[in-house]
Amino acid sequence: MANIFAFAESRGTDIRKVGLEAVTAARKLADKGGGEVHALLLGPPGIAAKASQLGQYGADVVIVVEHAGLDNYSPEVA
Repeated sequence: MANIFAFAESRGTDIRKVGLEAVTAARKLADKGGGEVHALLLGPPGIAAKASQLGQYGADVVIVVEHAGLDNYSPEVA
């Protein structure tokens, strides 16, 4: 089976509960089909410290992107 990708939503330097739930759901699917769970974690500088938390919820691989521009959420960024 193919790997499963999960987006782990964050707010500030914390992973939101829905992000952890997405990784957990991906883990359940991967366990049925034999694939890996790859999680993407975007956030401000310091978010990488939370990557291991995604591993505890079932992520095999965590891709972290940190950028100061992700410090404050804004749906209207131009």
